[in-house]
Amino acid sequence: MAVGPAVEDEGEGLPSAAALQNYEHFRQRLQADLAAARALRAGLLEQQQQYAELQDNIALLQQEQLQSLTTLVPLGAGLHAQATVPDTSRIYVHVGLGFHPELTLDEATAAAAAQRQHLQGQIDARTTELASILAHLRLVEQTLADLEQLRQQGMDQ
Repeated sequence: MAVGPAVEDEGEGLPSAAALQNYEHFRQRLQADLAAARALRAGLLEQQQQYAELQDNIALLQQEQLQSLTTLVPLGAGLHAQATVPDTSRIYVHVGLGFHPELTLDEATAAAAAQRQHLQGQIDARTTELASILAHLRLVEQTLADLEQLRQQGMDQ
């Protein structure tokens, strides 16, 4: 990762202002990357939680042997509408890429479990990415602190 001009000023042996500015710019970029990675991971965790809730709801439907169901469906902006499901033996499940096949409850449970497993792999990858970004960020922040300290020591002399 090139950060730009040399770290030292010509002839003085002190870190240059341009070098400090480049490290500061790199630190800001890492902070933006960290925020984006955290947001992506949070979204994946939310999706995984939704599939867990789907599995729990399906188990409840099977346990209670409900043949029909009346529920509130969110329309957005805090609005809900009452809906009646006349046959709970089959449901539509989002499986990705905009596809929503009609599945039996057992098939839907298996699909939800597969989606959760896939999401867990993505969450693990994002967690590793977050750790890497954090390590780089700490390194850059320590380098900035060291360079600033050298600069202050050089000015005091």
